[in-house]
Amino acid sequence: MNYALSALALVACLFVAACGSIPLDPSLLNKRPEAELEKVEIDAISLRDVTFLFRIAVKNPFPLGLSLAGVRMRFAVENNQLFATETRGGLNVPAKGKESTTFLVTVKYEDIEKAARNYMARESLDCAIAGEIVVKLPTGGIKGLPGTWEFPFTFSKKIPTIKPVVRIVNFKVTQPSRTDIEKDLRRIGKETLSPDKIAGLFGDMLSGKKKQSLSEVVPADLDVKFGVSFSIELENKTPAKIAFRTLDYGFAINNAKLIDGTTKSIVSTGNKSVLNISNQFSSRALGDSIVKAFMDRKGAFTFRGRTSLQLPAGIKKEPVRLDFNESGTLSF
Repeated sequence: MNYALSALALVACLFVAACGSIPLDPSLLNKRPEAELEKVEIDAISLRDVTFLFRIAVKNPFPLGLSLAGVRMRFAVENNQLFATETRGGLNVPAKGKESTTFLVTVKYEDIEKAARNYMARESLDCAIAGEIVVKLPTGGIKGLPGTWEFPFTFSKKIPTIKPVVRIVNFKVTQPSRTDIEKDLRRIGKETLSPDKIAGLFGDMLSGKKKQSLSEVVPADLDVKFGVSFSIELENKTPAKIAFRTLDYGFAINNAKLIDGTTKSIVSTGNKSVLNISNQFSSRALGDSIVKAFMDRKGAFTFRGRTSLQLPAGIKKEPVRLDFNESGTLSF
């Protein structure tokens, strides 16, 4: 939608005073700068918020540069206002040119839920966005000419509802075999160390027995693999479907990276998905924080991931990015 400046007399003053020796084409007085909101779409969704992408365009028909001073926006869900925000400018439009810029605005689902009626029973909600594009004029110190003009806009967009419950279950770690330990001791030239003692120490650690320190027995350059597996249960308490087929992920315990990878082992039934993770990590990853988690049989976890989600066509036709950033306490 385009909103044009209407004060042609002021435009004439602008060019007479600011253009100086530039010849003034009378036809310019029939031209008007334009500003429009070209696109609003959902850029990404997480289990906690939704991010909108905005694209603003400003067209300048005059022989003087214009700039975008900023954009004011007011968000409402189901006719209940959520919040207001304002972005800064940063877009310069050259003489007789057109430029566009994009920016992101993130809205928290907990705020959306508070503003919406019957949130838990809804698959999607109507989000209304209203505001003004503020264009800065090159006044050149012209007395009485405003420094900015505003172009109002309105836009509506449907957003899916999300109320997630996330659980990590069946967390298991298997230690490397005695044969693998013996083979790697030969690789690093430390055949004199006992593979049985190292295997026993790994077993004590995984069972929570606080015995001899790993660093006193296990060489720092030993590289044997532990197996790790667990399932992530993701349930959405609203009717919106958030099923997907693959997930790139990273998993950390006590702020120390343990594994990362990709899983396609995802089973979805109704509004519940179970993601099955099976991976390996090296004994070199056994720093103090991870060892402590194994010995305590619990720890703080962080699970981050990214996938693509196909939303209903009424919300967005193309797949949208779905981000995971979950944390909590894991007991095993």
